[in-house]
This record gives sequence, C-alpha cells and structure tokens, in this order.
Amino acid sequence: MFGIYAGKGCQRHQLCFGRGTWRQSTQDDKKIIRYLQRLLYSGDSLLRQRAAETLGGACAVVGDRDSGIVSKLLQGLFYSLTDTAAFPLGAFEAIGEIIAQRPDLYGGYTAQLYQFTGDVNRRIDALKALGRISKTQGPFIRKHTLYFFAFLEDQDPSVRGYTVWLMGNLGAHEAGKDIEKHLGESHEIEIYESGHIRKMSVGEIAEEALNKL
Repeated sequence: MFGIYAGKGCQRHQLCFGRGTWRQSTQDDKKIIRYLQRLLYSGDSLLRQRAAETLGGACAVVGDRDSGIVSKLLQGLFYSLTDTAAFPLGAFEAIGEIIAQRPDLYGGYTAQLYQFTGDVNRRIDALKALGRISKTQGPFIRKHTLYFFAFLEDQDPSVRGYTVWLMGNLGAHEAGKDIEKHLGESHEIEIYESGHIRKMSVGEIAEEALNKL
C-alpha cells in the first residue's frame, strides 16, 4: 500500500512515498491525493515542493489504474489558478511534477501553462513548471523554443533565470549566444531538485545551461 510518512531516512519536512506489496483501492488513492493536496497550501517552500514532487509520484502510479482521477485533479488545479480564493501556492509546482513524471498520460496538459506566461504575476511560476517538465519530456516544449526568447530579455532577473534554466533543459543550442549574455548575472533564484532547494545565481545557471547545449 502506498503511504506518506516521515520515518527513518527522511529528512525534516521530507515526504517519503512508500510502496507495499498489496493492491490499493481507488478510495485509498483518493485519500493520498487529498492529503498531498492540502500540503500544497503550505507556506514552507521546501515542504510544499516536496509535497508536489511526492504528489507527482503518486499520480504516476495511480494513473496506471485510473488516469481519470489524476485528470480530474489536474483540471481542478488549473481551475484554481483562475480563482485567487482557492489558489494553492503549490498549484503550479504540482502541475509541473504530475506532467513531468507521466508525460505519456498527461503531456497534453502542458499547453495550458503557456497562457500564464503572459501574466506578469504568474509568469515565474509557469516557467518553473515548464522547466520541470522540460527535464523529463522536452519534446512537448522543444517545438515552442522560440516563444521563450523574449523572456531572456525580461526586466525581472528571476524570469531571465528560470528561462535560462528552461532553455538549458531543452538543449536549445540556438539560444546559446543569448544565454551567454547572462553569465555575469549575480541575481539568485531557487532551483528545486530531488528534495532540496539550491540557490544559484543566474550566471551559474547560464553556465550549467551552456554545458547542456
């Protein structure tokens, strides 16, 4: 049975997703998903992102049994983004993780993220979600690479940083010269990777991105 626990081997605030040997019911699936959804409202950035990653892992498995449960969850998360009263802080993070971990089932939802890049208040979160998806399933985004070039020149250094990260994940060699322009940028942003948050300067991210091209 799948369980969410904080046991031996789990760091403080870290969520572990355990797998047992017996079959789990649809009702159990829904309970786990509801529990993780509540954590998406946390003001603790690390806890919230770990919850989103764990939710993505849960949905990756649940999707094999009943993809409709996860599709309904994604639809609800996207709907919440249009309702500020119901908007969980981790909605974008969860969407990115769910799609990234099972693009074969949910890659079609990627296109819905583009609309939020036009909103200055949601742009960074949308780019972070797209960047996460690009790490595991670049083809869903690679064909739209030209769309992101304008964000490399955005006034907000965080937007520039997450766009550079995205371009690097995509292996967008055509953006090489544009990425080089950011090698000296000292503004720092947070990159979540496998349960940890790394604070990196835009310049450091640009250097990593260039090494991926």
